[in-house]
Amino acid sequence: MKKKNKKQIYGTITLLGDPQIKIHDPNSVGYVIVNGKEITVYFKNGKIQTSIMSLTAFELQCDPKQFCRIHSKYLINMNYVESKPRNGRSYKVKMKNGKMLDVSVKKKDIFLALAKIYMPR
Repeated sequence: MKKKNKKQIYGTITLLGDPQIKIHDPNSVGYVIVNGKEITVYFKNGKIQTSIMSLTAFELQCDPKQFCRIHSKYLINMNYVESKPRNGRSYKVKMKNGKMLDVSVKKKDIFLALAKIYMPR
């Protein structure tokens, strides 16, 4: 008996905690940073929310065509990227709020592939 491929549907993101917080519009998230055992979610409107959950647990709720793990500490919404300045062989990402985030060597190729879609030149 063959297994049917289930297509993942992305929508509401749940932040763990007391109380649980539901993000009904994933596009409202600018980026997420992990700090020890908790994550900090930075929204496009300037709001900030922390949650005791792993960045991987958050990432699994996001559309991988829109959100990119650029570092073990960072998950970004490609719609919220301002630019991708390069410093020698390393890359950084400038978010629309001015925050600069490092792109790890391991994640560079994935990021650059998505950047071609979201930031064509």
